[in-house]
Amino acid sequence: MAALALSCPSNSLYRSSFSPIATKSTVVAVPRLRVSASAAAAAAPAMTTMYDLLSVSRTAGPSEIRKAYRRVALRWHPDACRSAGEERRYAERFMEAREAYEVLSDPVRRRDYDLALSGGRWASAVGAAPMEENLFSCHRL
Repeated sequence: MAALALSCPSNSLYRSSFSPIATKSTVVAVPRLRVSASAAAAAAPAMTTMYDLLSVSRTAGPSEIRKAYRRVALRWHPDACRSAGEERRYAERFMEAREAYEVLSDPVRRRDYDLALSGGRWASAVGAAPMEENLFSCHRL
């Protein structure tokens, strides 16, 4: 009769603190946080390319790049800033858009930029060493 009482799960001596069954004391409520989209974008350092900055594809032509630049420039021009403390951010974004337009509208600079984006992949395709190794090869002992 005593063995029957010890094997019963309802007995408080039988339950251990490592029980896989969740009890009310082990359930913890996780607080939910609300984050605005602009705050999430500012907090997350995203790797953006000049193509992403102008919202164009890598195969975009000169007219498409020009239209995208004008749209982004109107959006981020410092004179379009309506917030008192945001002038610097608007100016920085406007300068980034201008630089992106200058690079992507020039065919030679765009080709160099595309090669730099691809990293070491283009070097392995032509049988050369990656750029990092070429830069420091003259300094080796």
